[in-house]
Amino acid sequence: MVFSGLSFVLALTDLRVLSLRPPSLRRQTEPRLYRSLGPKQAWFFWGLDLGLGWTTIRATSLYWIFLLWAILLVEPVAVPVGFAAYGLGLSLSVFGSQIGASSTAHACHCRSTRFLQLAPVLAKCAGITTASVAGIFLLGQIAGR
Repeated sequence: MVFSGLSFVLALTDLRVLSLRPPSLRRQTEPRLYRSLGPKQAWFFWGLDLGLGWTTIRATSLYWIFLLWAILLVEPVAVPVGFAAYGLGLSLSVFGSQIGASSTAHACHCRSTRFLQLAPVLAKCAGITTASVAGIFLLGQIAGR
């Protein structure tokens, strides 16, 4: 019940209920890495930074819900597999956003701008979905007592 309750509260932050925001540091990955180290090393360090999960802005609370799941509900042996699946999902979303991108900087910028314009809608959809699932689990656990 602790997991479902905390997940529900976190999902409410995704919906900005009472002006709450998902817990995260308000910083981006360091852009100077690209200029100082070059693209190959920069991508590696950006991946490490993003992979930590808590060091950059989180648009939704899914990372924290996943972390609660790993701590509260599963055997320790399963946690690396779960984190690998979570990381794969993040990687696929990044690669998927680049499919069909043109090689020109202008086309990439336009595509990125359109995606950013959709971000609030996508965050609300994620929040509604997460709150619904967590709420159903919470109600089920309360009713099962």
